[in-house]
Amino acid sequence: FVLRGLATLEPGYFAAVMATGIVSIAARLLGLVPIADVLLVVTAVVFVILAFAYIGRAVLFPQRFALSLRMPSSAVSYFTVVAGINVLATALLAPGFWIVSLVLGVVALIIWAVLSYGLFCSVVLAGNHPLLREINGGWLVWIVGTQSVAVLATAIAPKVPWQALGEMFAVGAILFWSVGVVLYFVFIVIIFLRLFLIETTPAE
Repeated sequence: FVLRGLATLEPGYFAAVMATGIVSIAARLLGLVPIADVLLVVTAVVFVILAFAYIGRAVLFPQRFALSLRMPSSAVSYFTVVAGINVLATALLAPGFWIVSLVLGVVALIIWAVLSYGLFCSVVLAGNHPLLREINGGWLVWIVGTQSVAVLATAIAPKVPWQALGEMFAVGAILFWSVGVVLYFVFIVIIFLRLFLIETTPAE
């Protein structure tokens, strides 16, 4: 049962980490600290479970894992991993775990770079073009992952004890926010073209 679940594990499940972490942050901003703390623990637990699950899938089912990365329509869902890690890292800043947040942010940045350049090369250079019907609102998670880097950089900048590093994070936040805006307009145009040119079925 467990192995079958790992074999068919969807790449977008890290959205659970992302969503729960976002609610935790929102609850803290509203002053609901006990709720925020409980949700932060849930976010961390789900993160650990899914991290082991994804690593297990990559080790036990490398061909399926590699195939999901080569197919643009499924590879883009892995940006939920980037967003989930960054949301958890941002939430951990409130209790003062900025070093853990920094480490998680570096991991997320590496994954973002691999996914962004890998997906770009797969689509543009390798000619692995997805069908227009395959491009839907789910592709906007690429922007969500990119903007999550900017959010974490903004939040962690005043926490680090070194001014130069804080300024570097501030510049990085602006850079990734700008990249996210450009990607947003690119994909919004493509998604609207898809809606106008291809019939949307009830199942879709």
